[in-house]
Amino acid sequence: MKRRSTICLLGAMLVWPSAAFAQVSDRRPLVAVLVGGSSTNVSVRKVQNGFVQAMQEHGYVEGRDIDIVYRFAAGDLKRMPELANELIRLVPAVFVTATIASTLAIKQATATIPIVNLALNRAQANSGARGCRAVADPIWHS
Repeated sequence: MKRRSTICLLGAMLVWPSAAFAQVSDRRPLVAVLVGGSSTNVSVRKVQNGFVQAMQEHGYVEGRDIDIVYRFAAGDLKRMPELANELIRLVPAVFVTATIASTLAIKQATATIPIVNLALNRAQANSGARGCRAVADPIWHS
């Protein structure tokens, strides 16, 4: 249940900037997902499909309400900073990660784009990933 509430909150985060500043734009909010694994890995695909399904259940359909872009490090963690910077240049509304390595790569590259980690627990958030929160307790980047 916490996961569903968080996905709903993520959706609210995507809508908030345009509502708060009364911006009129035909551009859909971009969700940037940085993945440490391979796009062909079965576990990675399950998480990816579950994320897309949860967003749909909350009324956010990819290609209609939001755009989602993925970058996969394929197990090469040294590529994380490069991939994070590539995603930052796309100016996403929010980052979604599932590993500490991907969260830290983004956190080191930007301090302005919110990060939601789908697998981070609170103990991890209070250690190396300080400034990021678990899916049960997401916050804006500070």
